[in-house]
Amino acid sequence: MRAVGLLLLCLGLAAAGEQQCSGAPALAASSNYSAVFAPSRTSGGVFDDLLTRSASNRDFSVVHGASRAWVKMPGWHNTKLSYMMQPNKGANFVMYLADMGPGSTVAGKSPITERFMLVLEGSIEIDVNDREVLVGANEYAYLPPSSEEYMSQSATAKDGAKMLVFERIFGKAEGMPIFRKGAIADAPAKESGPAGAGTSVARALLPDSDEWDLEVAVVDVRPGFPAAALRAHYNNHGAVLLAGEGLYRLGDSWFPVQAGDAVWAAPYVPQWFGAMGAEPARLVVYRDRNIDPLFVV
Repeated sequence: MRAVGLLLLCLGLAAAGEQQCSGAPALAASSNYSAVFAPSRTSGGVFDDLLTRSASNRDFSVVHGASRAWVKMPGWHNTKLSYMMQPNKGANFVMYLADMGPGSTVAGKSPITERFMLVLEGSIEIDVNDREVLVGANEYAYLPPSSEEYMSQSATAKDGAKMLVFERIFGKAEGMPIFRKGAIADAPAKESGPAGAGTSVARALLPDSDEWDLEVAVVDVRPGFPAAALRAHYNNHGAVLLAGEGLYRLGDSWFPVQAGDAVWAAPYVPQWFGAMGAEPARLVVYRDRNIDPLFVV
């Protein structure tokens, strides 16, 4: 209740034009993502441990980190995957975690798909047209649909790696994005909040140009403030909380979330996030874009 009260107090001050809450920490979200890969529940039917933050609705889902399941999939050697959203639930993308052990490999993806990989721990080497590209922690790589220039796109993790992955069938009728590697710290930062207070900072990881049909951003939010205004538009959304905690509105429901939790929202679902707790929250947010909604599956 104290955290909820702090959130409401800060939002009230923000509406009144205050720059920030007194004593609020500097906006620098943690890069310690260990909570994202915290162990899942393994104790089975223990009746004193039945509470969960997970929720499933026709138009949205919340996946509590402790309720995830890990599986092995063809093409991923010495790797465990945890799927947090997929098309048969209603999304037009797949969102999953990859826990790659030492010496692990992943074969090239389907030629009709595009894959965005954000490395949270360790590093991977990607084979791009017979060129090895190293991607380390807090760095990312975008693998476009296959063409002669990007035939392999296989990857190895010599010492192991942990990643967040978004993947989807490429949806553009024309134009082709290219392979891209980058770092969160180098992405352009856009501040928002009352009177330019910088209570929320969003970093777009992919270019804002017509050939891209998806957007991935890292959003840091100061405790007691929202990430953005209430939204309800045509995009599919996926989000994973990498650090901190907060409240997520989906439709007419409110959910407490913390590092390791994942969210999916279908088009036109009202959504809003406010950070709580003692440290800034960090979200990775996916959405489709630059596609005529008449042709979005």
